[in-house]
Amino acid sequence: MMCTPPIFRQYNSCFLPARLLLFILCTLGSAAGLAQTTQFSSLRQAFEQHTKRAVIEKVFVHTDREDYLAGETMWFKLYVVDGSRHQPLDLSKLAYVEVLDKENKPVLQAKTALENGSGSGSFYLPLSLKSGSYKLRAYTNWMKNFGPEFYFEKPVSLINTFTVPEYSAPVAEAAFDVQFFPEGGEMLSGIRSKVAFKALDSHGKGVAVKGVVVKEQGDTVAVFSPLKFGMGHFYFTPEANTTYKALVSLGTDSSFTSFSLPAVQSQGYVMQLEEEANDGLSISVSTNLPDQQLHLFVHTRQQVKVVETQKLTNGQAVFRLNKQQLGEGISHLTLINQQKQAVAERLYFRYPQNILSLDAGTNKNRYASRQQVELQLAASEKGNGTPANLSLAVYRTDSLSREEAAGNIMSYLWLSSDLKGHIESPAYYFSAKGPQTAQAMDNLMLTQGWRRFRWQELLEKEEAPALAYIPEYEGHIIRAVVTSKETGAPAAGVTTYLSVPGKLVQFYVSSTNEQGEALFITEQLYGLNDVILQNRPDQAGLYNIEISSPYATQYSAVPPAPFIIPEQYQEQLRLRHVQMQAQNTYWQEERNQLVAPRLDSAAFYRTPSKTYLLDNFTRFPTMEEVMREYVYEVRVRKQGGKFNFKLLDPNIRDYFENPPLVLLDGVPVTDTDKIIEYNPLKVEKLEVVTDRFFKGKDIMYDGIVSYTTYKGNLEGFPLNADLKQLDYDGLQLQREFYSPSYETQQQISSRKPDFRNLLHWSPQIVTGKDGKSSLSFYTSDLKGKFIVVVQGITPTGTAGVTTHTFEVEEDTL
Repeated sequence: MMCTPPIFRQYNSCFLPARLLLFILCTLGSAAGLAQTTQFSSLRQAFEQHTKRAVIEKVFVHTDREDYLAGETMWFKLYVVDGSRHQPLDLSKLAYVEVLDKENKPVLQAKTALENGSGSGSFYLPLSLKSGSYKLRAYTNWMKNFGPEFYFEKPVSLINTFTVPEYSAPVAEAAFDVQFFPEGGEMLSGIRSKVAFKALDSHGKGVAVKGVVVKEQGDTVAVFSPLKFGMGHFYFTPEANTTYKALVSLGTDSSFTSFSLPAVQSQGYVMQLEEEANDGLSISVSTNLPDQQLHLFVHTRQQVKVVETQKLTNGQAVFRLNKQQLGEGISHLTLINQQKQAVAERLYFRYPQNILSLDAGTNKNRYASRQQVELQLAASEKGNGTPANLSLAVYRTDSLSREEAAGNIMSYLWLSSDLKGHIESPAYYFSAKGPQTAQAMDNLMLTQGWRRFRWQELLEKEEAPALAYIPEYEGHIIRAVVTSKETGAPAAGVTTYLSVPGKLVQFYVSSTNEQGEALFITEQLYGLNDVILQNRPDQAGLYNIEISSPYATQYSAVPPAPFIIPEQYQEQLRLRHVQMQAQNTYWQEERNQLVAPRLDSAAFYRTPSKTYLLDNFTRFPTMEEVMREYVYEVRVRKQGGKFNFKLLDPNIRDYFENPPLVLLDGVPVTDTDKIIEYNPLKVEKLEVVTDRFFKGKDIMYDGIVSYTTYKGNLEGFPLNADLKQLDYDGLQLQREFYSPSYETQQQISSRKPDFRNLLHWSPQIVTGKDGKSSLSFYTSDLKGKFIVVVQGITPTGTAGVTTHTFEVEEDTL
């Protein structure tokens, strides 16, 4: 069989990805003439060869809270890291952030700028949104190649208090499902097996069950109940030609529901991992197949850790490892036989030893209203201060708050991002270490990532599919699709222009590929823009042009979180509704301030050869006079009744053969007569590029003549009828978080109500080399308990999270 190694792989898969394993096994197969030991020693080399060509991205989003009212603002900070080492990754220059309703329809979307692996933004939650459970998800263009299961996702609750809430009491779930997962993948007759299980309700939440495993004849062979979140395990020795089922009851219910266990295999392998003293691990393999060499391949987040070989003796083999050989986090242990088949696999989690220790402290534990809070932050690793990139939220805790359920940057990077599907309360596994937590984690490893293997089917595939999305390394990529007006088929080789009219000249050119796609790599495209698309003049009128949405249209199978508003929330919702309305009424102007992005004012052609500020000259009434009298670099001629421009080539002191690119506010003007007829009094400046200019690989212009109007909006210039003009949302303009100051007695005594329940949001805190930083803010008129939540990461990829609380009371204590 011919093997073609793929250039890229599907990252973050819960197991060794099919295409990558195919690549490795094909590489091994090419060395058929070598001894088995030599053949499988190339496994590490094959894997590392592949990962050098690959880049993995993970995105984590820290939001100011998890629960909102319609009319409030959701603030968020994005962390983008290398998936293997968790170091901030400067690959993508933007990420896509969406809020999805229960039917996976996007209700809010934003393109968020990234710099050195981080960015921030916000969503105003409009009053048109209905109460319910929503998903916040984030991803990059590159991540769209590998499926929505590994986009960042987390649930957020929204309550619209302008409608009558439907209060309800939590109802115990009558419907539930139980799944069973043999360790390693199979139950083999006559060999004692460890079988994990997961009991979930219809919302994917773990439930407490009691169960027994019985033979088809009714004999009980095992009894089980979950340890945590509906997960646990039991042992038993299955018999040949016997089927097993579990009789399971929910809670105190005396009735039983029957669930089938996986079929017992007559031949195969059983893999069992046991922890031993001194950080030892033993991986025992049992089989009823003939003895042969087996190979254990272990990788942690695409980094090879162990490649070992053992010879079966009487159907038994044991691999002994030390935990220190494994990387921190989730390791994939795959057993491969001499026939290059993956015959068993399981996951193992090694807790990270080095974490980012964060400390947040206020100068007091209790404050009065409108009083300054001084907050000190410290970041350290192994007791030493370290620089870190942090985000911070300070908000009032109430009955709506559920910050413990959503997880944090640590639980996401180490756990959730490397497993498919929903993980209930991921932060639990890092909250308190101990035997029970460790056992709960191993139950999660046995159930969350388990699947059967069909690698032999994959070996029949010779090539991996091409990837459709490239990283947006230079800027946002606008994708336009060009089709023939006559046939509707995609049109290849069509030169397409994209312009963003404005005083900042933005002009892009692309030639369509075989799929009729034109890709425009834009720069500095912020906010809502007027965008103009058109074809080359000789292709005008022949094609339709449409812009494709850059947002992903595939969605994960994770169900929406259950949405219940208990009746005891009624008073709290009433108060929060008043607070939200007061803030939107009295602080509307301050709350809607946008931060102007830092823009490079130079045009795409950078420094022009000559700039003419027309107000510095005597103003002529016609453009022809302006060009002939002042702009000596441009020769104006009339041929066949039509005007044309030619630029002077300074290198040979003669005119270029072809006409230049003529632009007005960044829009190409293909009919020189129109620019000659345009009113020069509307033009502020004229720039000339006298060098030959290349746009992409195949597109060249003999110079550029660029006109800019005073308003940058084409000021009445007649556009061609066949072009496409539309509004396009660029990168989100950042809203500035406003926190009032109460430095003077007059400010403190102001009758303007301050009902902020979110006291402070700071998405970009960078600690110094000593790991320290400080900031201050003022309390509002609200009394109660407030929580400070700090999350972040170091340049070396160490993540951490911490919280701190303080009280606001009537009087200063």
